[in-house]
Amino acid sequence: MRNIFLTLMMAGSLLAANTLSVSSVSDDSAGNATFTLGYSFDVDVAGFQFDLLSDGLFTLTGAEGGACDAAGFMVSTNESGRVIGFSLSGAVIVAGSGDFITLTGTYDTTNNGTVVNLT
Repeated sequence: MRNIFLTLMMAGSLLAANTLSVSSVSDDSAGNATFTLGYSFDVDVAGFQFDLLSDGLFTLTGAEGGACDAAGFMVSTNESGRVIGFSLSGAVIVAGSGDFITLTGTYDTTNNGTVVNLT
């Protein structure tokens, strides 16, 4: 898992450069990993959805923290890797940069070094 490679893509408006990137990875080598995603937004963001595509090698167990928590976003995940977040009150993540969210999950240690894409 230490050699994991992640590619992030996030659709924004045509003129905005809203991006997510992996800012840190924590791996206990026992099958548990966390990924902190950083963000750089040119415009306010009112919601998001992305999928962690791991071909079943990584099971997403949660997502919390960062700007998503600070904005009061309701965030939901499923084991297949989908992450969706938005505010029921109309709150937004304002343009800027920082920690977006931290993803947690598990993997089978026999798959160390496998490539995973996040799109």
